[in-house]
Amino acid sequence: MNQKRKKEKTSIRMSSAVPRSCGFLSWTKTGGLEIEHFDHGDTAQSWFGNDIAIIYTIAAEDIQALMTLSPMPIDSTDTREKDEQLRLLASAYSDVDKLIATLKSSGIAFSTKFDSWA
Repeated sequence: MNQKRKKEKTSIRMSSAVPRSCGFLSWTKTGGLEIEHFDHGDTAQSWFGNDIAIIYTIAAEDIQALMTLSPMPIDSTDTREKDEQLRLLASAYSDVDKLIATLKSSGIAFSTKFDSWA
């Protein structure tokens, strides 16, 4: 019996300046970038009763703009593996908060989703 193994979704963990928080970078099924910011801290617990996450999604066509804004600009059109691009993006920022701040101030279009049961 020949079964194809489904490749697991690569996710790169990032630290956060916020205590008991972290972030994850991954690719969406459509080739976009997903930035998940998890808050496991006391404030999230007291306000929402549990951990929370804010998920930022950037469309595939806007990724190059974000990559060129990083402290170490990355060419998303080069021949690197997509997972290597995630690692480079994560290593270009000291924490997920700086990456999100860059995204918010850049003018690049993104969507957000709030998950109160992270």
